[in-house]
Amino acid sequence: MTNKEAIEQLKQIPINPEASYEYMKTIYSALDLAIKALEERPQGEWIDTGDMEEYWGEEYQCSICGAKDHWHRYCPRCGADMRGGKE
Repeated sequence: MTNKEAIEQLKQIPINPEASYEYMKTIYSALDLAIKALEERPQGEWIDTGDMEEYWGEEYQCSICGAKDHWHRYCPRCGADMRGGKE
């Protein structure tokens, strides 16, 4: 599922019209945060540093924040989407 599809799914969540105002306010706030997170995720890539780690093998660095990691879909430090635009 792409971020755009996820946003559309979030926008279509049915809301109970009989729910209290506080409940509705909480639901809308949570949905707004989820949509914002999906819209603002930066796109990065893992860059091979050429270093060899004893346990992991090759070491990679986030193109956005420089965090060193190994083959995760998202950078654990800045949250950048590391899938190279493939969703």
